[in-house]
Amino acid sequence: MTEVASRQLFSKYDTPAELAAADAGDVERLIKPVGFYHQKAVQIVKVSRTLLDRHAGSVPRTYEELIELPQVGPKTANCVLVYGFGVPRIPTDTHVHRVSNRLGLVRAKTPEATERRLMRT
Repeated sequence: MTEVASRQLFSKYDTPAELAAADAGDVERLIKPVGFYHQKAVQIVKVSRTLLDRHAGSVPRTYEELIELPQVGPKTANCVLVYGFGVPRIPTDTHVHRVSNRLGLVRAKTPEATERRLMRT
C-alpha cells in the first residue's frame, strides 16, 4: 500500500515546494491506502514546509539532519537514506527488532541497538 500511495502522491506533487503548498485534504485523498492517512497527510505538508524553510526545499542527506525534521524518527530517516539516496542502512522498527532477536541474529534491547548490530554483520 505504501508504494501505491507514494506513486499517487508523487504523480501530483513532485517537489517539497509543491507539497508545502498542497491542501492537506488533497494529500489525504492521495495517500488514503495507508493507515493513519489523515495524520500523515498533515505531517507531510508540515515537513515539506520545514524543508523549504530550513533546507531550501532539498531533502537532507544525513541521518542527523533528517531526524531533526518534524515526525521523522530513526526508521523514517533510514528509509529516506536507503531508498532516496542509496546509503546502506537498515530501517529498524519494533518488528525488525523483535524478529531479529527471536531468530538469534542479534541480542539487543532497542531497535537502535538492533540496527547497529545488524549493520556490523
